[in-house]
Amino acid sequence: MSDPETWTDPFQRAILANSLISVDRAFESTGFRTAATRYRAGTTSAQDQLADLFLLNTGIERHDHEAQASVRGYFIDSGLTMLSHNGREAIDAVVRVPLPDPSPLDASLADCLRRRRSRRRFSGGSVGRADLSALLWAAAGITARARVEVPGSDDTVEMLWRTAPSPGGLYGVDLHVAAANVEGLERGLYRFDPRGGALWLVDGEAAMERALEACCFSEEMISVSQAGAALFLCGRPPKLYRKYGDRGLRYLFLEAGEIVQNVHLAVTALGLGDVETAGFYDQEVNEALGLDGLTATLVHTVVVGVLEEHRDRTE
Repeated sequence: MSDPETWTDPFQRAILANSLISVDRAFESTGFRTAATRYRAGTTSAQDQLADLFLLNTGIERHDHEAQASVRGYFIDSGLTMLSHNGREAIDAVVRVPLPDPSPLDASLADCLRRRRSRRRFSGGSVGRADLSALLWAAAGITARARVEVPGSDDTVEMLWRTAPSPGGLYGVDLHVAAANVEGLERGLYRFDPRGGALWLVDGEAAMERALEACCFSEEMISVSQAGAALFLCGRPPKLYRKYGDRGLRYLFLEAGEIVQNVHLAVTALGLGDVETAGFYDQEVNEALGLDGLTATLVHTVVVGVLEEHRDRTE
């Protein structure tokens, strides 16, 4: 085999770049370290192996009676009663904004799956209020209600189901909305209330602009300034830790992904454009949203807007 250093074919060089790891003991004294450099160096520093440690320490093992007992508590009377009140948490806001009936999502699932694309360029047109209502319903809307018997008693509690699945029905992801250009909606930061089918205004235009300015990407990559809204998916990890321990963080990320896919399909059905991005400065967004970064923190973001070819839809 020829010396890899002499390879000039792009495919061969790609193999070389992605297949080899060399342990470099001097790596930890290097000042500037990219993710690729960290990976290739094969560092053994715990600080550089956080993801590996997370995976190793959040697995499920047989005969873990503590984990089994932790889950079992959610199927008794107090656990079910607590779940039935999920979503009733107080929201630090005084202005409640009812949402209109959602725009119909008439496109077929197969059609939406075929046409779904990440769209990074927006026209600056207004997103319709009914369209935003449809997106929020697709993300976390209530789809069913049922009375459930409480074990060991004659009582029943009302349980709610949403459009996106959630680990244990805990619904640990909240939806915050930066309404930059939504028809008939004051510019500001809102929190979606799935139970009430409404938005709560939690902060004004200045805080909304701080949140949007925390995007890592340039306008040439994602035209955030021309978007109609951004959906900030904010997780509350302790809701899942109590039942699943540290593994609950895995489930929180899964729930966020399921919500985002629903948003993508609804956006496609409505003829809008969107792109999901983790490219926001977490601490800056958390501060703008009033989150502490631990008990409540930014998990993911979807930027939504009117496409250039549909610019006249609200003008």
